[in-house]
Amino acid sequence: THHPVTLMNGSTGHASNSSRNGAPAAKIPVVLLASHAQGPWIDNVREAMAEAAPELELIHPVPADLDRSSVTVAIAGTPPRGSLAKFPNLTLIANMWAGVDAVLADPSVPRAPALVRLVDPRLAASMVETALMHVLNVHRDFFSYAALQRRGVWQKYPNGQPVAAADRCVVVFGAGELGVACIRALAGLGFRVRGWSRSPKTVDPELTGADGVDVQMLAGAAGFDEALREGHIFVNLLPLTPETETLFARDVFLRMPRGASFINLGRGRSVNEDDLLQVLDEEHIAYAILDVFRVEPLPEESRLWSHPRCIVMPHVAATPNPKSASRIVVQTIKKHLAGESDLVGLVDRDRGY
Repeated sequence: THHPVTLMNGSTGHASNSSRNGAPAAKIPVVLLASHAQGPWIDNVREAMAEAAPELELIHPVPADLDRSSVTVAIAGTPPRGSLAKFPNLTLIANMWAGVDAVLADPSVPRAPALVRLVDPRLAASMVETALMHVLNVHRDFFSYAALQRRGVWQKYPNGQPVAAADRCVVVFGAGELGVACIRALAGLGFRVRGWSRSPKTVDPELTGADGVDVQMLAGAAGFDEALREGHIFVNLLPLTPETETLFARDVFLRMPRGASFINLGRGRSVNEDDLLQVLDEEHIAYAILDVFRVEPLPEESRLWSHPRCIVMPHVAATPNPKSASRIVVQTIKKHLAGESDLVGLVDRDRGY
């Protein structure tokens, strides 16, 4: 649905570079709401607006005397709780990140505006690199060799002969843009790959039907059970929703084969960290590689820091590139203001992604 643009002077209409009487048209205000400093983002968003949408004006920080009723568009960068509710006429919330759980966790956020998450090919490429790095480190037994090095031990194949990629099953939980990109890349290296999502999804037919490629997409409770039975390395890329909150707890870990490894690149609150530590202690899970945590930064007292078979990464699996992401956000705003409704990354609030 097309919404009329509310201009800074309170009038409504479509954005243009000049008004009918030749005077410069009022710019369309776009507020950026962030809970912490976003210096590079602010500069890049302003630059993207100047290049592609000079009719827009970025407002950050928000001045006390701003007419909040004149604002129809907000850019959200982990906005402070309650801040979006202060703008009663929003029609679009453009998220600066791929995950929108920070926005959805605020009950005061109005439901009327369209909510769009960031979909950036560069972000997907970054996530693929990280996922491949961690999967290959597990697959080629890197962590065992690192431990042997610290002890000054020269030993080949401490866990037996290497396993071929075709004999190793990698499960990817989550089949959105990031998940599908990782599935394709893992299949390209010859792994057996199982992708799981809540509802049925497909990847490229030429990929799933290609000779020598073993990719299957699973869905629902039955598919989840099958994925747990088949996998050797598990990669979580699920968004945070009520259904995925603490999904990975003791019962799920124990349904994975003994000696499996778990890689969490999705959301920290999807994992019961105490349960994970317990199955690591029991050596049911061989390695845990964690990029996200229930509390960030990870508290100093957390035993995850010192566990010999846990790798801690400081939430760096796929950091958005401010320049490319800013351009995408600005293009999303332009399309919305032009009346387009089929925006890339449009969020179903009930599903949470």
